[in-house]
Amino acid sequence: MKNYLVLFATFSLLMACEGQIDLKKMPRPQSSATMDASQQLIRESNLSDYWMEPDGHTWKDVDMLYKSLVGPASKRVPAGDPASSVASDNFRASAIACMVQVYGLLEDNSEEAKQAIAYYAKEMSGIPTCSPELLYPMLERLQGELSPEEIATIAQNAYQNSEALFAVMKQHKVPKYLERQTARENLKKLF
Repeated sequence: MKNYLVLFATFSLLMACEGQIDLKKMPRPQSSATMDASQQLIRESNLSDYWMEPDGHTWKDVDMLYKSLVGPASKRVPAGDPASSVASDNFRASAIACMVQVYGLLEDNSEEAKQAIAYYAKEMSGIPTCSPELLYPMLERLQGELSPEEIATIAQNAYQNSEALFAVMKQHKVPKYLERQTARENLKKLF
């Protein structure tokens, strides 16, 4: 059930981003609690503010937000709750993308940034909706920072975790499927 909900939420988001569907007209998944929890976590965290109004913020601000909501010390996402788990996965993927795409985490050459890239590469590889086109440049940036074995493990985890998502994308002919599939195949080269 959890995998269905993760795939449904991700597919809906991908199609909406491509402008092909109207999310308001989409049928709700069997458990609306999952979608509600996901939307609530993102809304309550103000993550969209970091996407829409980046001035005055850095990747460190998003990092602090991330760790306060889903990091090891967080009590925000209860263990064993499928709705909270999917919400956490969606938040995690969005926050990592924000740090890389909006705030240029990969361009920061500081030691703190290198540690953050390694941490978030491992986090991204564990998300069922892992974004290979985001993860691959992170792993390229970590060449020489992490051992080849560590990079291979992260790449393999991400490749395996994205299997179901890519099957759905292919079946529904998501426009950027080939671009994303190429990035996914690049991950495979690392293990």
